[in-house]
Amino acid sequence: MKIRASKIINFIFLFALLFAFIFSNNFIFEPKLVEAATIPGMNATDTDAVSLSSSSAILYNIDENQVLYEKNAHQTYQPGGVAKVLTADIAFSPSLMVDQNLIYYLMMDAGSDAGTMLANDIAGSEDVFVQQMNEYAKSLGCENSSFADASGNSENTLVSAYDMALIGKDAYQKSKFRSLLSVDTYTLPQTDRYDTRTLWQQDQMLYTSEPYYYAYTTGGRLGYSLGDGVNFIAFAEKNGTRLVAVVMNAPENANVYEDAKSLFEYGFSNFKTCKPLEKFEIAEGYNTSSLMYDNFYYLTDSIQPTISFDRNYSLFTTIDFDESRISESVDFYANPNGKEIGTIYLLLDGEEIGSTPITVTSKVVDTSTASDATSTDVIIQHIEKRNYIIRVFIIIGIVIVLVLIITLLLIHRYRTRFERVKIHYQPSKASKKELAKKEAVKKKLANSDSTNKKTGKKSLKKDSVRVTDKKDIQ
Repeated sequence: MKIRASKIINFIFLFALLFAFIFSNNFIFEPKLVEAATIPGMNATDTDAVSLSSSSAILYNIDENQVLYEKNAHQTYQPGGVAKVLTADIAFSPSLMVDQNLIYYLMMDAGSDAGTMLANDIAGSEDVFVQQMNEYAKSLGCENSSFADASGNSENTLVSAYDMALIGKDAYQKSKFRSLLSVDTYTLPQTDRYDTRTLWQQDQMLYTSEPYYYAYTTGGRLGYSLGDGVNFIAFAEKNGTRLVAVVMNAPENANVYEDAKSLFEYGFSNFKTCKPLEKFEIAEGYNTSSLMYDNFYYLTDSIQPTISFDRNYSLFTTIDFDESRISESVDFYANPNGKEIGTIYLLLDGEEIGSTPITVTSKVVDTSTASDATSTDVIIQHIEKRNYIIRVFIIIGIVIVLVLIITLLLIHRYRTRFERVKIHYQPSKASKKELAKKEAVKKKLANSDSTNKKTGKKSLKKDSVRVTDKKDIQ
């Protein structure tokens, strides 16, 4: 059997792939990451659920990313001042240092010149800033909108209610934007051109003296388009639920306030936020029976791992939803990745509807100083050291197996060659018999020759005597 060098190369190649796999990031650590799902049936889009005057509208849950109601939500309209929410959202980015007075002037007054000034301050020109607006909107998931100026006055600026809800959600998650909405008035300092001026919020739902006052609203922005009626974006909070409502192309101011209030009432009356993990405790059996403790077993004299999870994890459900239908399933990773060591899965009738990670901290006891300190890094370092040792032993094992395989292949190769040489030079049984016969004949001939030689000498002696005798006779 002939062993080709290519076979050995193939073996080496396969083991090289295995070696690379071991040192890849996915070998030791691979925790499951499951994005939170929503409870089936929560995306209510029945246009008959709310009576509206606006041509387009949407009600969106800010924290749960859920559409609770929509009506022609992807139809685009010229937004007017509503577009200024995106300009303010970008201006309030933590990486930017802009004049706060300009942002308040933009949102609380007509403020079109403030939009241009902000665009110049942030991007150098309004054209460049508009490009940034469109890129930022796209990054938020906006699909149908196009911005042509910083204040929403251009007829080429078109926005859908759905995209505006995504922009409003992003802006509302910034504390500076919420602070801007929360003030009733704001005083601009004196400048070379103007004396001190007091600005008022335009949203009439904020003022108790107005007929459209709504107790749960936190602010909003009106927008008057060139030919598409009145637009409005508003925010409201109740019992931990935060909503944004957008109405577009309403006939009059009064209509946008009435429509926004109807949307908020629909959301707060028909949906609720539940926290299924608020009183949940991980049973002792989960800890002791899980593989998690394999990572800490040899450290228990100095490190006591403490697990935690988000007790405020929430789900948005219908108002009459029975929370007892939700069950929990705990899964600890055999090989945790950093601080995340497991996942709590929320199940509804056996189907996963959400999840949240389980993290670990540790209490490290320093016996020399008798002081306590919290350190997750210590655990992580031990886990990484353990896994490094595992990798080393696996590699050593692979090398040993590889050497054994190559050795066995070489032994087999040379053994086969030796057998062939042995067969080539070893005589057969028939040859042995012939050789024995030849040896016997040689011996016989040799004996015969020796006998003849002895006999010949004696004859010569006799003949010589006879000859001598004849001479003598003569």
